[in-house]
Amino acid sequence: MITTLVSDLSYVLLFPKDKNYQGTLNGLYKTLTGSYNFFDYYQLNQPLFEAYQEFKEQGTSVNIFTSGSLQENAQVNQVLEPVFENIYSAEKLNLNKSEPEAYRKVAQLLGKSPEEILFVDDQLANVEAAREAGMEIVYYTSPKETVAILKQKLGIG
Repeated sequence: MITTLVSDLSYVLLFPKDKNYQGTLNGLYKTLTGSYNFFDYYQLNQPLFEAYQEFKEQGTSVNIFTSGSLQENAQVNQVLEPVFENIYSAEKLNLNKSEPEAYRKVAQLLGKSPEEILFVDDQLANVEAAREAGMEIVYYTSPKETVAILKQKLGIG
């Protein structure tokens, strides 16, 4: 039975505000210096964020497993912290998100078996690695489709 949701951050829950930007969100983050408003450069996937809030309220453990460090920005962290129980960084844990061992480690950190975890990501290599580790997966394509699949897999609404 799935008890835990683990979501990627970049290009799943957070997008660049500039629709023409093609790089990584962590790459953009590393170029920003001085005092700036985080949300001048990034926007939250509001429909998915609200769904994650709903899942948490209904008893699902909701977590993030992301590649880099942009979630450490104080402005975005204060938005994420109330909803997500844990925010893990592959960079900080010295893990590669395209390898199954990364997902086994996240399951261990969460104190869960991989079979209890539903993982959401927009990178096919990452969802395949999570599946190989034993997790249920959702390949992110759009907010509406992803929320519908998540609700079905979590048995909500």
